Amino acid sequence: MDLAPSLKPHQLERMINEIEVRRLYIGASLNQLVERYPGKPGTPAIKQILARLIPGGDVSRSDTEALLFSAILDSLLPRPRFNVRIQLPDGSIYEPDAAWSSPKTIVELDTRSYHSQRMSFDRDRERMRALSVAGWIVVPVTGIQVDQELDRVIADIGRVLAARSPTS
Repeated sequence: MDLAPSLKPHQLERMINEIEVRRLYIGASLNQLVERYPGKPGTPAIKQILARLIPGGDVSRSDTEALLFSAILDSLLPRPRFNVRIQLPDGSIYEPDAAWSSPKTIVELDTRSYHSQRMSFDRDRERMRALSVAGWIVVPVTGIQVDQELDRVIADIGRVLAARSPTS
């Protein structure tokens, strides 16, 4: 709570995600602390982020992912689910970075550190093929694109969603 006023929103969201993922809180949860200290300078920012997070999902794994998630949530795009499990007709389970079930659209963030090795590259293409067969479209986004052209990435995601929407 003391650090919240000095952090950028995506940094604070990343910190909150890490607290949740690692179960670092002892005693009172963040929700309880926000209720207990409504006048603290960091409380409004924390409340805003907590209101956007959905228990059991919506947890980012990196700063770049947190930045992308924040930009999606701050845009006029419909709200996706983040890092949720999707079961495909063949029984395989896939956990995309962001997914809109209607229309069946996924945004997948790829960074060189996690997706440049041969095995992960091949596995990623296998997943994309399986998702395509099941009617999903995958919009690949790189970490560099998120860092350098985030507005364009968000606009492109919006165009894909609009093109796939049942009313278009």
